[in-house]
Amino acid sequence: MSIVPLLKATVVGLELEGDSVLRELQELGCLHLIPLQPRQEQAEPEPTGRLQRAKEAFAYLSSAPAKRHQLSSARGFDFDEVVEGALRLKQQVRVQSDRRDFLRQRLDDVRPWGDFVFPEASSLAGYRLWFYRLPRHLLDRLGDLEAAWQEVHRDHRDSWIVVVSREEPTPDALPVPRVHVGGRPLSELEEELEQLEVELEDLAAERVSLTRWLVQMARSMGRVADRSALQQASAQSWREHGLFAVQGWLPSGSKEALQQLCERRQLALLLEEPTLAERPPTLLEGPEAIAGGEELVRFYQVPAYRSWDPSAAVYFSFAAFFAMIVGDAAYALTLLFILGLLYRRLGRSRMGRRLRRLALTVVLASIVWGVAIGSWFGLQPPPSHPLGRLRILDITDYGTMMRLSVGVGVLHLILAHLGRMRSLPSLARAVPIGWIITLLSGYLLWLGYAAPAMPWTLAAGAGLILFGAGAGASSARRGVLRWCVAGLKELSQVPKAFGDVLSYLRLFALGLASAMLAVTFSNFCMFVHHKISGAGLFLCIVIWLVAHPLNLLLAVIGGLIHGLRLNVIEFFNWGVPEEGYPFAAFTTTKEAQTWRSS
Repeated sequence: MSIVPLLKATVVGLELEGDSVLRELQELGCLHLIPLQPRQEQAEPEPTGRLQRAKEAFAYLSSAPAKRHQLSSARGFDFDEVVEGALRLKQQVRVQSDRRDFLRQRLDDVRPWGDFVFPEASSLAGYRLWFYRLPRHLLDRLGDLEAAWQEVHRDHRDSWIVVVSREEPTPDALPVPRVHVGGRPLSELEEELEQLEVELEDLAAERVSLTRWLVQMARSMGRVADRSALQQASAQSWREHGLFAVQGWLPSGSKEALQQLCERRQLALLLEEPTLAERPPTLLEGPEAIAGGEELVRFYQVPAYRSWDPSAAVYFSFAAFFAMIVGDAAYALTLLFILGLLYRRLGRSRMGRRLRRLALTVVLASIVWGVAIGSWFGLQPPPSHPLGRLRILDITDYGTMMRLSVGVGVLHLILAHLGRMRSLPSLARAVPIGWIITLLSGYLLWLGYAAPAMPWTLAAGAGLILFGAGAGASSARRGVLRWCVAGLKELSQVPKAFGDVLSYLRLFALGLASAMLAVTFSNFCMFVHHKISGAGLFLCIVIWLVAHPLNLLLAVIGGLIHGLRLNVIEFFNWGVPEEGYPFAAFTTTKEAQTWRSS
């Protein structure tokens, strides 16, 4: 994996040909555009609201539970009419659904009072009805009430009370607030709810009917997106004195294609190497077999253009960390079975295929690690068994596993420093070299290799860190002071490096927790099977099918979270300290989709 070198390309031509040239550049799809006009001077492009509304409508229709046959012909299709119709349906469904939910709640509140109509105020001689829902254990409080009352409904907990009085009873007369039942009878509310259900069914049928245009909508949305991108590019281009100019970052491998276009259209083309003051975008490129690491890197941050591509290191280290946390060969085989069920579905997109290869690598690494520690649903085959002979590590050997986990952390941080060396000037490379020497020496000392030369090795590492950091920060003025300050600042990272290395002990801790839970569940199943006659086997199977999937789920979550954490925090902190921004080609929707699916 590597970062593609870029050139800054400037294309100049006649202003009258500007729009047509931009369309051809969009079809070529190899430029990351650089705005040539200040933001306040750029012409306003066509509002993107139409595209956003179309995306919203498309998402709404795509999520319909049922879909009609897709029409390949655009006859009778009106893009704006379908979009507005879908959005209108969405709004109506939202309003009607809210009203339905309100009515359902209202009916639940009103139903205990029964179906009644309030009498005219004049027929009650000035009296009014007041409604209360009173806990049954407080009914004795009604004995002190001067007004007349009647219980109309009760359940195991509450009583529904109607009080007849000219004035509302005072708050201290009853221990609960008054219930507002509204002025509409129960039958009228039920009738309205039924009508709403019918209207919602009609709206759902209309939504399903519009789904026949999903293919045509997708095509039209692509054209709208292309026009929006073209107008945005036109707003960013320079136009003056009858000329126009467009500028962008060009991958070095696309130089010939752009040169051929400029020769054919008789355009002036200037290609320049990026200067140190410029910050080009980052375009990652590498073998597709391990491109899943690129998706993991993009999940957190894109490395700067002048940095290095950590995708391959992240790809394999994530697989190793996940395997150590899952820590069981049978669990890994279960994940392999699940991956097999999803394998074809994941292959429908380029990202899906990348993540599919990554998942396969992760599962295979988990199988190898599970076999190495001899764990199969927490059970260990005897040494005479073929699987038992493949066991080379004992996860309950705390000392060995702690040394292994810390060693993995030291190796991982060494890889980070080796990658960082590639993007540093010659003298500044002494810093990662010094850190590598320091990490190795400290690890060997911790293991007990207290050779006489070890203190001198640690001193040499610290000296290289001090020298390299100072060389990168020194200047002609006050060079010695800057040198010392920068070197001491870098050396102050020693406690942080110590903490980062110890952070890899989580691999041992989580792996041990997963393994011990698997052992506990399996032993408990065997205990139930042997101690309970008759139903013991059934209970054993039930416990097995509940406990082990739960433990597997926890292990997978831990593997994902902590496998990523060790890469994007500890590893990136030392190896990829500077963040960049991704290369975004000025291209058509069709070309972008073709590239993503290739």
